[in-house]
Amino acid sequence: MSAVPERPVVLVGEEDAAAATTAALRDLRGGGATAAVLVAPTPDAADAAADAARDSPLSVDLVVATPDALPTGDGRVLAAPDVEGAPAAAERVPVPRAVRHRPLVHDGGAARFVGVFALSFGFYLLLGDPTDPFDLVTGAVTATLAGVLLSPIVFETPPAAGRTLPRAARATVFLPYLLFEVLRANLSVARVILDPSLPIEPSMVEVPHDARSGLERAVLANAVTLTPGTLTVDVDERRLRVHALTSASRTDLQAGALARAVAFVFHGRGGPDGASAGGDERRDEGVVR
Repeated sequence: MSAVPERPVVLVGEEDAAAATTAALRDLRGGGATAAVLVAPTPDAADAAADAARDSPLSVDLVVATPDALPTGDGRVLAAPDVEGAPAAAERVPVPRAVRHRPLVHDGGAARFVGVFALSFGFYLLLGDPTDPFDLVTGAVTATLAGVLLSPIVFETPPAAGRTLPRAARATVFLPYLLFEVLRANLSVARVILDPSLPIEPSMVEVPHDARSGLERAVLANAVTLTPGTLTVDVDERRLRVHALTSASRTDLQAGALARAVAFVFHGRGGPDGASAGGDERRDEGVVR
């Protein structure tokens, strides 16, 4: 027996199914509904209703079905017995709706190119020999390719000297701190692994953050992942969702030192809005077993 869906169910007649669908969509949107199940008596009427829904500019998440194929709230068919010798149909109609996405690719521009080139060239020479002509030439070629290919997507806003240079200087302080934390976490995890009792307490931890940009969130999430014992699973504009292997790694994560260090790189000593990262929201941290 079919379950009754939670979304509103609208019945249309066999005749003028298209007109009835258009009127039903208008009424649904006027009443604030954004999703519904439209039930037509026959497959032909269901097809007509689906065509009318596709042509409608109203954004309603609509599922069209015959009476013997009522879907659940997410559009799955629970029961679909034959109707007059043909399988009953339930169809999710892709009604257009306005969705705003932030652009992945931005206008390139000289500032973005120079920023990517400088970062790539500096990192290349850090790994190589800055006094070797071969490394200088290959580094310049590699950095040029990186600048041409990646400058439209690396920076959300064009880098400015007054903002980027202080961040680069603070990053030189952050990197040794991050390496120290990685080393310390390595020793902690190694001690746990070598302990015959294997004292692990895996858990999922939700940690609030104050990161303002996608780049800052990416740096924070990757810094957490680089630290053994913690793995960033998901990140949004307000929280990180992290898998912590031990109680010690969970405690260190919730202390917020790494988040404050990343905030220092992007915002200086005061952090965003002059507050330490996550300082006002740390009480909302949660552990999801």
